[in-house]
Amino acid sequence: MKRLLLLTLVIFYLLTFLPFQIGVSADELGDISAKLEELQKSLSSSEAATANNEKQLAGLTTQLDQIKSQVSAIENNIIEKEKDISKGEAMLIQQKKILDSRVASFYKHKGRSKDALLQVILSDNLSTLLKQFTYQQNLLNDDRTMIVRVVLQVQDIEKKKVKLEDEKSRLEPIKAQIDKQSTFLFG
Repeated sequence: MKRLLLLTLVIFYLLTFLPFQIGVSADELGDISAKLEELQKSLSSSEAATANNEKQLAGLTTQLDQIKSQVSAIENNIIEKEKDISKGEAMLIQQKKILDSRVASFYKHKGRSKDALLQVILSDNLSTLLKQFTYQQNLLNDDRTMIVRVVLQVQDIEKKKVKLEDEKSRLEPIKAQIDKQSTFLFG
């Protein structure tokens, strides 16, 4: 009887609790499978996003390199403009020296031209006097032309300086932004 009771209890236990344990194991395996599938999907989407990000990074790197080369070309252009301005200023200094002597000559000859009528009256040789007068007038015209040319060159050099300073001031924030972007992209 004890055996029968024991056997009945064992059968009752097996029939009552064993199916729950098997069901629990099946549910746990199902959960683990679902989690593995979800993890695999996340990994696949992460790999796709990483590949996309790498493509975008390569594109951004190419664009940044192109911008850097454009900035470098602009910097070289600025250096050439500075050289041109320096050459122009050197030429201007030489022309100013010539201009100073011509201005003195201009005023000197201008005073003589007032006496031209008196010289015509007092002169013995009219043709020589006319040649000298024509020569003096040509010198005066050359002096005026030289003065105008120098003034225009001064204005041109000043405009170039202002434009060059503007380019430099606009280039500085661009270079700072490029450095910031380079640091961001490359660490």
